[in-house]
Amino acid sequence: MNSSHPWLRPYSRFLITIFCVCFLTRCPISALQTDPPILLWTKDLASLGEEFPKTGHREGSLRIFQTGLVFTEKDMLIAYFPYRNTGVLSSRDQSSPDYPYHLRAFFFSGRQGGQTASMDWPALESSHLAILSAAGGRFLVFTGTSLELYSEQHVKIKEYPIERTENETREYRTLSVGPDGETALLIHSLNSPSSNHYHFDLLRTDTLEPVFQSDGNLSTLSFSGDRFTARTGNIVWMHAAKNDPVMIYQAPRTICWEPTFVSLDTYIIAERTRQQCDSFELISIDGRPLLEQRFEGEELSNLTSTVNGGSHGHGSAFAISSQSLRGGHFDTTPTVTRERIRVYDIASRQLIAALDVNPLPKVFFTFTVSPDGSLLAVLTDTTLRVYRLPSLQSH
Repeated sequence: MNSSHPWLRPYSRFLITIFCVCFLTRCPISALQTDPPILLWTKDLASLGEEFPKTGHREGSLRIFQTGLVFTEKDMLIAYFPYRNTGVLSSRDQSSPDYPYHLRAFFFSGRQGGQTASMDWPALESSHLAILSAAGGRFLVFTGTSLELYSEQHVKIKEYPIERTENETREYRTLSVGPDGETALLIHSLNSPSSNHYHFDLLRTDTLEPVFQSDGNLSTLSFSGDRFTARTGNIVWMHAAKNDPVMIYQAPRTICWEPTFVSLDTYIIAERTRQQCDSFELISIDGRPLLEQRFEGEELSNLTSTVNGGSHGHGSAFAISSQSLRGGHFDTTPTVTRERIRVYDIASRQLIAALDVNPLPKVFFTFTVSPDGSLLAVLTDTTLRVYRLPSLQSH
């Protein structure tokens, strides 16, 4: 410091103190300014097929809320959606006329935007439908009636059979993939007032061979390897395949989402402040808080993270969305005035991009991040947009 200005010395000490406090409290200094994502390409999915749910058209929650996006490890973007089969059946569909719903997928080059293929599968209405990324550029297709593994060339490698039962309309099955893309968790639940029973199948995604199978009363949806998360109130529990749950973290506020892994050794919890779910914490597997963010006046709405990203499945990025709401008093539905997506680098725990969704969705909205953390895909109603994210070095 220049000795001709001794009055600056207390001020400099003040700035150093503020910097140290902010660093020790996990405040991401570089997150205060970010470069905007750059739009690479856009596509109107309604122009690709009459089956795509049109804006403003609601034919049950299946058509709307199970529409999804997923990047594979090989820079392929898949947009998928369920639809009711009312048109001409293909030869494959004619062999299963008892499945009125189908799952349709469009495949795109993630960076160039060209459509490379489309595929279609019969689907079960009473089940979770999804296409999920797996290790090695492969992907999984889950229709409720089967779980199928495909190569990056869209060739079916193997099928994991799912038996149909007499109580199928009262049963529900879900599928999720671990952050390294090497294991998938299939959960089978019985929707009965007198039963809260779940059956778990942990499968290898390269062979669909079971790693282990178990039964329980815990509807676990997030896992890493053979470790599973659950929560009660503001306490996070961890349990391995055959061990009892162990408390690993106690949050300062009520947890409003289930703990969700974003890499092999970190997970996210969303927390409630007063009446809003407006903050989240990034926690290490051993219970150390790594990052805490609060968005005052906003409501967290969705979370997605990379699969197979980073080094050895340690993840590269996650994205979280929040809404600004207006109204909602006296039993009226609040109006969404802003939908914002924020993308964070997991290793540095820095905010690398923020995007306001414009125009706001009328019916549905979803987004996903590419495995290397370089692309953000956003689907708003029928419009698909892909953005290039700024690199961490630009900060």
